[in-house]
Amino acid sequence: MRSWPEGSSANLNERIEGVSYAGIRRRYELVATRTGTLTLPPIALRCQWNNGTRSATHTLSTPPLSVNVTLPPGMEGLDYFIATPRFELSQTLDRPLTGLKAGDAFTRTLTLRASGLPAMQLPALQATAPAGLAVYPDEPLLETTRGERGAADQSCAASASLTCCRHPAITNCPVWP
Repeated sequence: MRSWPEGSSANLNERIEGVSYAGIRRRYELVATRTGTLTLPPIALRCQWNNGTRSATHTLSTPPLSVNVTLPPGMEGLDYFIATPRFELSQTLDRPLTGLKAGDAFTRTLTLRASGLPAMQLPALQATAPAGLAVYPDEPLLETTRGERGAADQSCAASASLTCCRHPAITNCPVWP
């Protein structure tokens, strides 16, 4: 379970039939990580009220909630599955790869973008390289932003700094796709 970022809770102030009420609404997103029937246990909420002369504390409880989670047909055997209407993978290089010599470094940034899901649901980027290169990965950058009319548009970015290693058979760094 993940709580929404700052700003996803709201203070409630309402007057009903001449009586003032105040509270807090907090939003949570639940992400199923497996198929089958998942049951959310009851959640106990401690509530207090005070009308100026009397006060009381009560504990309320939500009922348990069961959800049947399935994958779309044909997705059952996949190692990783992302349900999104848009998914993009792009890369940038901080310099041209032509003319590099052993010991030269360059940075390759891979960026995954998806809409309709939080960045934490994107797969981890693997920083592997062919023989002759050493990989020094940066910490991944996760960014979740909101799009038009509250629609979610999330992205994940990670960069890896790669250094060409000295090897007798390598005179220039190969292009790393």
